[in-house]
Amino acid sequence: MDGPGRQGDLAQGLARFARIWEGLQGRVVSRRLEGALGRAIACETTEGEVLVLTLSRAAIEIAAPRPDNAPHATVRMAREDWARVLTGELHVMAIILAGRARFPKDQRRLLMQFSMLLQTAMLSAGAAAPRDVGARAARPPSRAARPAVTRTYAEFACGLRFEDIPPDVVEIAREQLVATIGSCYTGSMMPAAASVRAGLAIMGEGGQATLFGGRGRMPAPAAALYNSAVAQVLDFDDWVIISHSGAAVVPTAFAAGEAAGVSGRDLVAAVVIGNEINGRTSRAIQRGAYVGNSMPNHQVETALVAGRLLGLTPVEAQRAVSHSAFLAMESCHTGWMTDSKVLCNGLPAMWGITSASLAKAGLLGNLDMIEHPAGLLATVSEVVDEEELLKGLGTEWYTRTLNTKRHPSCAYNLTAIECALALHDRIPGFDPLKVAAIEIEGPGVMLYVAARFQALEPDVYEQIREGTATHVALCFDAGFGALAALAAGEFSYRQYLAEGIQSPVVQRLRSRVTFKTDPAMHAAYYSDYQYGARVRVRMEDGAEFVEERLQLLGARDRPFDHAEKFREGACHFLPESRVEMALATLRCIDAVEDIRTVMNQFEIEQGAR
Repeated sequence: MDGPGRQGDLAQGLARFARIWEGLQGRVVSRRLEGALGRAIACETTEGEVLVLTLSRAAIEIAAPRPDNAPHATVRMAREDWARVLTGELHVMAIILAGRARFPKDQRRLLMQFSMLLQTAMLSAGAAAPRDVGARAARPPSRAARPAVTRTYAEFACGLRFEDIPPDVVEIAREQLVATIGSCYTGSMMPAAASVRAGLAIMGEGGQATLFGGRGRMPAPAAALYNSAVAQVLDFDDWVIISHSGAAVVPTAFAAGEAAGVSGRDLVAAVVIGNEINGRTSRAIQRGAYVGNSMPNHQVETALVAGRLLGLTPVEAQRAVSHSAFLAMESCHTGWMTDSKVLCNGLPAMWGITSASLAKAGLLGNLDMIEHPAGLLATVSEVVDEEELLKGLGTEWYTRTLNTKRHPSCAYNLTAIECALALHDRIPGFDPLKVAAIEIEGPGVMLYVAARFQALEPDVYEQIREGTATHVALCFDAGFGALAALAAGEFSYRQYLAEGIQSPVVQRLRSRVTFKTDPAMHAAYYSDYQYGARVRVRMEDGAEFVEERLQLLGARDRPFDHAEKFREGACHFLPESRVEMALATLRCIDAVEDIRTVMNQFEIEQGAR
């Protein structure tokens, strides 16, 4: 096995491993490593050889692939790398970290255990023969053979000119600023906002950046976290493709932009950059375990948005991504029933700015953290569709897929809420206490999300009373959204306050709600992201009323005026004249030479809430 590898060498090397393993009789298997036993591992060469290996404590089965023996993990390497592994000179993880073998999330534990057992066994037979470190001709391709995604993103982020962005994309980004800051002001009406503001004081008072709905100013990382938190505390933020974007991108851009004193054109360009990168990383991991607001991809775009605005070079921006993504931020599902959820985009926003600052100061990091087999995306997703990462970058503008929200709730609930509001207004002499039944129909995904917290004991409403859950759980409950809207004739932050949640009318209507899947709406969602819903209300006198919406208000093909959303939030903190001034500024922000000169328009009035 000293040469570059020949046909049949994999079989010979694995046969030698089997003989050594059988001689050891399980002595190298500890409790920590026994998870590799009984698992089928496909050993493949890039040249096409495949054998399936199964370890037991004292023996190894080596067989050709067959349908009834699907592997639990796959190791695919060049023959030359197999040659070095099957002498014990290197282990499988060394090849993975060199970027020449994959490291899928759902196979990591098994691959690490197999790697250790394989090398331990091979070296028990004697030290591997030393190699000539200068003999590189026969070695497999280096990691440079992979698409340089991190470098390409960094060059795009640092090099995109405002003039290169199509006018309609610029307009969408400006409107995204309006909608997102409107979400920030509305979210600042929730009790959690005061806790976030007070808790962040430990990071320092005063500083470079504005809080949208919070008092004073703070250092840029803290301001980014605050603004991100309040933008999504009601799940009122937007999304691109399938990943929430504005609550990460806009707070990062404003905080870093104020710190650097950038122009409005640079601010808008940075927001577009964030959307474009967010959309592509989300497409690459959409077949993994995460979707929507839970997508663990924001550490990429926030670092690059901050890097652009803080003046990093492309290489420094690559390092910023490395620092930002090194500790991959995956969310724990149970946290989506408490205020912890606000950190989902808030921590990446804060850490993206910090990481960019560290890189600018010279802290070195990896240059390929996104695409490396042991990098961010492979760490957070069981499946990574690499071809999505660079598709159409700079020519196909994913910002055009932006969807916003007219009401504060998970997108899957919004059409049901809109139907309920219409029914409240349409049913003659409507009295919610005379409702006999409410049936909500929609795509399966809406019903799946709505049922997320329905098995809790005590139930979610009781846990909210006890303080072991918060309103956040109800942001994902289509039943609550529809019945609260039907009862009140409005759906705003007020429905999520304690008096709205525990309202006797809301509590009475809970038992009247049933759900039904609509197959056509289900198909429309998965084929074209149509968020349909139908709400049927039957009154005690037998009268029945139905409303249907096939797409949510705020979708790319069903827009609304974001000024409405901005005004509804900002009116709690700014006098009417300043609300209109701030709105006008956002809609022509690209004419501003230094955004610091206009940010006082957004600061809350003394005496305001």
